[in-house]
Amino acid sequence: MGKPKISRRQFVGKTALGIGCLAAGSTSKLFADESSSMVPTLKNVWKQAKEYTMEFAEAMPDEKYVFKPTDEVYSFAEQLLHLAGGNFWFFATIKGEKSPQPEEVFKPEGKSKNDVIKLTEESFVFGDAIVDGLTDKILHEEVAMGKNKIVVWKLLLFCVDHISHHRGQMVVYLRLNGIKPPEYRSGLFG
Repeated sequence: MGKPKISRRQFVGKTALGIGCLAAGSTSKLFADESSSMVPTLKNVWKQAKEYTMEFAEAMPDEKYVFKPTDEVYSFAEQLLHLAGGNFWFFATIKGEKSPQPEEVFKPEGKSKNDVIKLTEESFVFGDAIVDGLTDKILHEEVAMGKNKIVVWKLLLFCVDHISHHRGQMVVYLRLNGIKPPEYRSGLFG
């Protein structure tokens, strides 16, 4: 007797089911916390986003901070400066203020790697002051975002998504320059 034939659809379905079972077992830590508070997770996600992003900033050599894969996109420095500007804007919005940094600060002209790193670090420190004081009450407060209102936890997720988006682009920039990006990690796993 030969091996029983299995269709591609059956194979994919059984493989997905197996992978799903394995993933459920290995990610049980995500669901193990019985607390309904998002505060510890958001604090850890923020901390990891900050540390991970700064590893990217350090990985690219100073002379490659002007690198851009095409003329239509940001340079490596501009990716970080835009990300930093976003951090200042998001957290100033939470505070009900304008960004403490004027737009001109985020232009790359005349900035070295160290200048860009310093401004990026300052943007994370600005966010730290708010993240460190988070409570469930604060997370559910509404803040003005332009003419609209948004709850703080959604704005924080928007901020981390923005960071991830630009860091994802930096992965490509590093690889195009023969530099291995920092190893991926997530703040969801503590």
